[in-house]
Amino acid sequence: NADLLSCSIGWPNPSDFIKNWCRGQAETIYAADIVWCNAAGNGAGGGSHYPVPQDIITPADCPGPYYSPNPLNNHTASIAIGATDISDNVANFSSYGPTHWSTGTYTDYPYPPGLMKPDVAAPGVNCKSLDRLTTTGYDSGINGTSFAQPHHAGTVALMLERNPELTPHQIDSLIQETAIDIEAAGRDSLSGAGRIDALQAVNAVSEGAKWAQLWVINQATATGILDVTGITQDESEPWIVSVSPTQFTVPIDDSQAVWVTVDTIGMGLTWGEMYDDTLLVWSNSILDDNPEMVPVILIMATVGIEQAEESRPTKDFQTLSACPNPFRHAVRIDYAVTHVQNIHLAIYDVCGKKVRTLINEVHKPGDFSIFWDSKDDSGQRISAGIYFSRIRAEKSALTNKLILIK
Repeated sequence: NADLLSCSIGWPNPSDFIKNWCRGQAETIYAADIVWCNAAGNGAGGGSHYPVPQDIITPADCPGPYYSPNPLNNHTASIAIGATDISDNVANFSSYGPTHWSTGTYTDYPYPPGLMKPDVAAPGVNCKSLDRLTTTGYDSGINGTSFAQPHHAGTVALMLERNPELTPHQIDSLIQETAIDIEAAGRDSLSGAGRIDALQAVNAVSEGAKWAQLWVINQATATGILDVTGITQDESEPWIVSVSPTQFTVPIDDSQAVWVTVDTIGMGLTWGEMYDDTLLVWSNSILDDNPEMVPVILIMATVGIEQAEESRPTKDFQTLSACPNPFRHAVRIDYAVTHVQNIHLAIYDVCGKKVRTLINEVHKPGDFSIFWDSKDDSGQRISAGIYFSRIRAEKSALTNKLILIK
């Protein structure tokens, strides 16, 4: 099975029809858990460019796996790579953003302001490659985002070699968070998050790296749009590597996912100990504290809950999923057992404390569902927040995140 696609072709100055088709493909590839590395394009040729927002070629113009300023979080597999020279200057031919998605079929990024692209940049000026005209030798002095993109694809391959279970979101986030900012501070329309740093990106892939997700919710009873202007750390603990996004808006009766990346490698932490920090969420809310304080608890447990973005099959279980998720009152938990065995299915809170035991018995094989009514073992309804369903047998387990909203 393919783990990544390396693509240096596309449609310049694309029509809405072509854009819609390419985005559909990018969504399908994302659903298949594959990274799609795409050259951003070389403008209109000779250093000239198409008018913004038409300069980035499609499918490079599709929303990426990580960066998503739109509350709908409409991700695809496509990552756009611009070109830089040896001095970290963006090449004059490298296509620049922003791009737009107001095509009739897709309306999530109208221009202005559009969608900021490219995602990152990589060396693409005066490159050396195999000679395309012979079976021996090399060709040098070649330029284009088509030569920047393979640097990015090679970085992805190295990351997957270190951890084959990485998702497109995790790969894209690590590459962007470790990129070197070379243009205007922060994300920009020339180099995105910056020039990739392959060594730092690969080093960021370790057994100590974990991803967690919190949700900022604007209740149905709110009187207006929630405007989050920043998310900062109270104690600045170094094991919190990144928090993204930190600025966004949330419509009434909607929510926004915030990803928190932590890494324990080289931090001098002790097994069996618990560490904490607090995220300060700054917003225009008049009903909550400003900032709203969200605790982040890191448990260095030898035995405990390990969060995964998705439940992957084991020899004992094929699936563990939940619907609807987020949910308000009750959630259906679906699971598949491969053979007769004693299983334990329970609900835990974010601190690893068991909230409710749903199943603890010898179970026959097959596909099953069970409902959880958001109550604990004592029959009391629990508060809104993030919980985990965890199914385990003697030698394997699956964990799935649940989001209870009120």
